[in-house]
Amino acid sequence: MSLIGYFRSIVFFYQQYYNYIDLQLNEMIENGLFDFSFFNQGRDFLIRVLQNNNFITLTVVEMKLEFLKIQTINKSIHSFFYTKPKFFISQEIQLFYQISNDFESKLKSIIDNITINYIGISNIDNLNLQSFQRNYRSYILETFWLKYYENLKKEDSTRGSGLSIEPVKREKYPIWNIEILYNKPKVSHFDWMSSQFKLYSIKQKDYIRKGKLFFYGFPEQLRELKNPPYTHNMIVKEINPKLEFSINHKDNVFYIKYDINNMKDEEDNVKRIFIYAYSFYKSKKLLIGFAFRNNDDYQLSYKKYYSYILN
Repeated sequence: MSLIGYFRSIVFFYQQYYNYIDLQLNEMIENGLFDFSFFNQGRDFLIRVLQNNNFITLTVVEMKLEFLKIQTINKSIHSFFYTKPKFFISQEIQLFYQISNDFESKLKSIIDNITINYIGISNIDNLNLQSFQRNYRSYILETFWLKYYENLKKEDSTRGSGLSIEPVKREKYPIWNIEILYNKPKVSHFDWMSSQFKLYSIKQKDYIRKGKLFFYGFPEQLRELKNPPYTHNMIVKEINPKLEFSINHKDNVFYIKYDINNMKDEEDNVKRIFIYAYSFYKSKKLLIGFAFRNNDDYQLSYKKYYSYILN
């Protein structure tokens, strides 16, 4: 991964889950503009991400999202430290492991108490969490971001010197071009119809429509969802087979359960499905997602479904 990739993963997460896009920061990342303006823009972004919370006022879903955010940041920074960056001394790296583990472990313990033991968050627990949160925030803003930027600036200057350095690559999750072979509201005998998709697709060949699947993560890394929200069943064929991602490990036909997401006239409008999980149904692995019209609709819709990803 290029050096900017560790920060980009945090940016991507926040944009996806909090319906927020910093166009200027994204443009700087895409164009590799790591000057002092980027330092300030990146720091402002981290201040927004690491806002101080009064945890006693948060809902369980909001606390779970906060936990996922901390996990994502920790994984990115841990991966960065694994490269043994020269700007950081070992004591600074160990300090982050301690601070991040304290915060993440305490938050998980409180969420478990609420969801498993039905014990609400106490004032003492809230104060402890806020203390861990302040230490965590201070470290990232005052230690990590300063030295990470120095590494990034050094890499950028090396790239501009004419040496053969791999350019910054944009990390994208897969987007599949598909043919929609079947698309109907859910019915009890979907398993039977699924087994008959070849017969159906031949008879209805003239009516096959094209669409796209957008993935949250890589297909083979999706999380399982036991009781997914869905209104429709879909069978699709991937136009450009990538069998290493094949759900059934044998062909490029995929079964989907998706939520229509208040769209009307689905036969004409359902062309884009965002896939965020999978489920098993009678030994078949089904992709789970929701329909959306365009990018604006996607941004508005995403927060309606993240609670299912967290469960």
